[in-house]
Amino acid sequence: MILESSIVDIVKQVFIGECIITLQDVSIILALPIDGVVVSGTTCLDWREMCATLLGAVPEDGDISGQRLHLTWLTEHFPSLPPDADVESVRCYARAFILQLIGGFLFADKSNNMVHLMFLPLFEDLGVTGTYNWGSACLAWLYREMCRASRIDAHDVSGSLILLQVQTTLVPRLVSLTIFIHLGKAW
Repeated sequence: MILESSIVDIVKQVFIGECIITLQDVSIILALPIDGVVVSGTTCLDWREMCATLLGAVPEDGDISGQRLHLTWLTEHFPSLPPDADVESVRCYARAFILQLIGGFLFADKSNNMVHLMFLPLFEDLGVTGTYNWGSACLAWLYREMCRASRIDAHDVSGSLILLQVQTTLVPRLVSLTIFIHLGKAW
């Protein structure tokens, strides 16, 4: 009996120890779009002014460090949306929530308590935010962080580590089930 080449590749990946995270994995695991407008922008902005415009509040000197904002500032200034909030307040809270999601989960840094403000201008028009290719950006961020973690002086790794956890725990089980089903059909 000859196994299909895709099954052989999967078996090699699981039993030889390869761990390749693809855009398809990102799309399935995180439900992020992998098609659309490229996530890019400038990092040379007045970040306090950008926060004032898009979040409706200005961080203090201790809350912002260069181009990064402390996540605790976001949780303190946007605890829960008041029931009588106007439309602009809802938008500000939505932007703050998305920044918390980005800084704490999708594009986490090694400190895991700051978010890079380069993403904030992408939320200016929330109707366009969903058209960005967030999956590619998330995967690129993860691979960049894994590259940094491979240095001899590195002590931590960051990024969307859930992709690694799911890839190394769930995928082998699914592959085993798929092979079992495939072999069962061959008999």
